[in-house]
Amino acid sequence: MINQFTFIDLFAGIGGFHLAMEEIGGKCVFASEIDEYARKTYEYNFKDKNPELFANGLFNDDIRKISPLDLPDFDVLCAGFPCQPFSQAGYKRGFNDTHKSERGNLFFNIVDILKYKKPKAFFLENVRGIVHHDNGKTFQTIREIIENELEYSFYFKVVKASDYGLPQLKPRTFMIGFRDDELLRNFQFPANIPLKYNMSDIWGAM
Repeated sequence: MINQFTFIDLFAGIGGFHLAMEEIGGKCVFASEIDEYARKTYEYNFKDKNPELFANGLFNDDIRKISPLDLPDFDVLCAGFPCQPFSQAGYKRGFNDTHKSERGNLFFNIVDILKYKKPKAFFLENVRGIVHHDNGKTFQTIREIIENELEYSFYFKVVKASDYGLPQLKPRTFMIGFRDDELLRNFQFPANIPLKYNMSDIWGAM
């Protein structure tokens, strides 16, 4: 497949964004993941298809160690930034979360990269709780920075996996924006896909 665009994969986990973007013609030119075991899985998943990512020092272990100016140019920034500060399972400290190296503030590393690299688009993902965290103030801060400071458009939707044909709930907040929105004024999230099977089908239950 001919690569149609380039992307970076921040807080990459084991590669959900990488897999999706690759499927539609994207090429990952930089990735970052701090967890040791997720890194091993990520490399196992993508080393054969994208060996230069791992051979050329482009698989970073801590985004705070990288200057945005040192990153390669790219079209789309993808990031599932740390969700614990905003989730039901965490303490909901938001941007004040200082556990494990200020994970609540890592959103601002994304801001710095968008500011200096100016990619065409971004695609962020987090828990559904981020929308209403701190009475909506956290999400409003995110939106104002992206729209007013960085001058990107901003679209968001809380999406369940079951909305798109998978027998799983897992609601997540997707945030998408474009630097030049002239050609994308009518952007809409994809229409829902009906479930074709459920967990009872998978496990053979009655």
